[in-house]
Amino acid sequence: MTSKEVPRLYLFIRAVRLPFLIATFFPVTLGALEAAREGLFDPLLYILTLLGVSLIHFGLNAANDVFDFKLGADRVNLTPTPFSGGSRVLVEGLITERGMKLLFSICYLTGIGIGLYLAFTRGFIPIISLTLLGFFLSFFYTAPPLKLAYRGLGEIAIFLGFGPTLVLGSYFVQAQRFTLEALYLSIPIGILIMLILYVNEIPDRPWDAKAGKRTLIVRLKKGTIAKGYSALIALVYVSIVIGSLIGLLPIYCLASLITVIWAPKVAKGIKENFENAYALIPTMARHLKLYAFTALIISLSFVLDIIVRDLLL
Repeated sequence: MTSKEVPRLYLFIRAVRLPFLIATFFPVTLGALEAAREGLFDPLLYILTLLGVSLIHFGLNAANDVFDFKLGADRVNLTPTPFSGGSRVLVEGLITERGMKLLFSICYLTGIGIGLYLAFTRGFIPIISLTLLGFFLSFFYTAPPLKLAYRGLGEIAIFLGFGPTLVLGSYFVQAQRFTLEALYLSIPIGILIMLILYVNEIPDRPWDAKAGKRTLIVRLKKGTIAKGYSALIALVYVSIVIGSLIGLLPIYCLASLITVIWAPKVAKGIKENFENAYALIPTMARHLKLYAFTALIISLSFVLDIIVRDLLL
C-alpha cells in the first residue's frame, strides 16, 4: 500500500502516535485540578493548555521519528511492536522525511504560539520559560547535537517534561503561582510516565545498542533492569502514601494503591521475556494500564476532594 492509498487521518494519527496522548492528558489535568482545589479553575484556560501541550507532544513524536530514522535506530530495528520502535511511517515509506519535518514544525510552532498567548495573559516569564523548556526537552530528546536519549538522559528528560514541567505549567496557568503541593504532585506522575518509556525501551535494546543509542536500558545490566523498575514503582506508591498522609495530596489518593497489584506482574514480565520483544507486549500494555488507572484514580480523588470541600463550606 502506497502513501497515496492510506487515508491522511490514519497517517496523522499514526505519525503523532495519538494513543500516547494519555501521557499528556493526566499531568495537565492534575495541575488544573490542584488549582481547582483552591477554587481557581477556568475551563477555557485548561482547554488551551491541554491543546498547546498536546501539539508539542505531537511534535516530539514526529521529531523523534525523523531523527531516529536519520540516526539509524528505527531502520535497524527488526522487532517493532505497538509500543516500541517508533511509528514506522518513515521506515515503511508512508510519509516522506520532508513531510514529517513539516508536521513537527507545524505542531511545535502552533503549540508554542498557544504558550505565548498564555504567557502574555497569565504570567510571561514563568509560562514562557516552561513552554521553552518543554520544547527543548522534546526536540533535543533525539535531535542533534544533544541527542539526550542517545546519551542516557532521555528518561530524565521525560520525567522532567511530563512531570514537573506539565503539572507546574498547568497549575500556574490557573493559579498564577507555584506551590509545593503542585511540585509534589508532579513527582509520582512524572515517574509513572518515565517508566512507560523505560519498559518500552526494552524490546529496542539490541537495536538501539547497534545504532549507538545508549539509552538507560542499553546502559544497565540485564539483571538490573527489572530491579530498577521495581524500585521506581515503589517510589511512586511511597510518595503517594506520604503525600496523602501529610496533606500534600488528597487523602482519597490512597485509593490509587490498588493498582500496585499490577507492578509485580510487570517486573516479572520484564525478567521472563527480556529478550523476546513480542512476548513483552503484554508487559508494556500492563504498565500503561497501571499508569492510566493510577492517574485516573488520583484525578478522581482530587474531584472528590473538591466536592467534599464545597459541601462543607
